[in-house]
Amino acid sequence: MPITWWRWRRRCALAGIGLVALWSLYAAGGAASLIFPATLIVTALWQGYIVDGYLTGYLAIGEKWLAPALLSATGLTAAALLVIRPPLRAPAVLLGGLDVSSLLAMPAAWSLGTVLVEGNTGFPASRPPFLNEAAEAQRRRWSLVAGALGGDPKLLDFLRGNHQSEAYLLAAVNARQAAPIIIATGDPVIALGGFTGRDPILTVDGFARLVDDHQVRFALVGDGSPGLRRVFGEDGQKPLVDWIKENGRLIDPARWRTATPGGADGRRAAEAVGAQLYDLRPADDGG
Repeated sequence: MPITWWRWRRRCALAGIGLVALWSLYAAGGAASLIFPATLIVTALWQGYIVDGYLTGYLAIGEKWLAPALLSATGLTAAALLVIRPPLRAPAVLLGGLDVSSLLAMPAAWSLGTVLVEGNTGFPASRPPFLNEAAEAQRRRWSLVAGALGGDPKLLDFLRGNHQSEAYLLAAVNARQAAPIIIATGDPVIALGGFTGRDPILTVDGFARLVDDHQVRFALVGDGSPGLRRVFGEDGQKPLVDWIKENGRLIDPARWRTATPGGADGRRAAEAVGAQLYDLRPADDGG
C-alpha cells in the first residue's frame, strides 16, 4: 500500500508540474503557446479512442454520444484558447479549467467504477462504471476462473482446525489462491509462483527445507481447467507441484471442499476448480 500511495502521489505531482509548464508556455504567447491547446486535443482523442472500445460491448450508457461529446467539448474550448490571449486572462483561465476538468472526468469515473466494484475479483482490473448486463456477467465469470476456492468456508475451517505451530497456514500455487485466504484468516500463506503461478520464488530444495522445518504443512495445487493450469497455475511451478504430489498425502476432498451445484449465473462448484489439497507432514509425525 505505501508503494502504491507513493506512486499515485508522484504521478499526480508530475501531472501538476506538466500542467503548470504548459500553461506558462500558453500565457507567454508565441508559437509555444499552441502546445497547451494541442495537448488538450491529443488527450481528448486518446480518451475517445479508449472509450470507443467500451461503448459497443460494455457500457450501458453513451453509446452514441459519449465519445463525440468528449471530443466536441475539448475541441471547442481548445479552439477558444487559440483565439483568446492575455490580457484576457480570466476567460482563458475559465476555459482552460473547464477543459482540464472535462478530461479528468473520465479517469475519475474509471476510478470510482473500480473502487465500487462488488464481489470476488479473481482478476482485479480497472473498470468503467455503468457496465451493461453482458459485461457484468462476463466479469463475474472471470472472477471465478481461478482462485475461487479461497472463499470456501469449509477449506478455511479445515486449515484453521489443523494448523499447529507452522509459520504458514498454507502453500498455494499462486497469489490468486493465496490472497483470499490471507484476507479471510489473517494468517500467512505462501504463493509459490506469484500472481500467475509462473514466478520462480522458491526452488524445490528451498520448499522442502520449509517442510522439514515444520514451517508449512498443507499445499493447495490445481487452479481451474487443464488449459488454465498450463497458463496461470500449477504447470508454471511443475517441479514444485510434482514434489508436493510425490511427498504429500492427498486429502479426501470431502474433508475440506464444499460440494455445491453450479448456479444459474454460470458459477461452478468449488470442486469444479480441480484443486487438490496435500498434507506434507509424514504420516508418523503426529498428523
